[in-house]
Amino acid sequence: MPSQDKKYRVRFRASKLEALHELPLKEMDIGCMGGFRKQDDGSYALEGVVSEPVLEKLKDRPGVRTEILADLDEEIERASQIKDRQVGEGNRYKGENRIPRGLGKKVREGDRR
Repeated sequence: MPSQDKKYRVRFRASKLEALHELPLKEMDIGCMGGFRKQDDGSYALEGVVSEPVLEKLKDRPGVRTEILADLDEEIERASQIKDRQVGEGNRYKGENRIPRGLGKKVREGDRR
């Protein structure tokens, strides 16, 4: 049984724009994805995020090709791993590398004061 929580980023393509307009757009998240776009080959495309049950319902839609671009759970996991590698550990200002304190003296380059 398809999971309601599982989400996919999907591209739907059709030779006629009307075929894409017939998709259940209220069951899809197409915000910030570019909307309906005409492709170089003359076909039309629509990208969006759909749940697994909606994807199963739309997979075999006549006149519409469905392409799964990404499993959002996998994308989120990959992004989380990258973020974890970028975050340092420990206090970088502890010990010899601590933040300078007190009033400083601004010296121009080449000035020997």
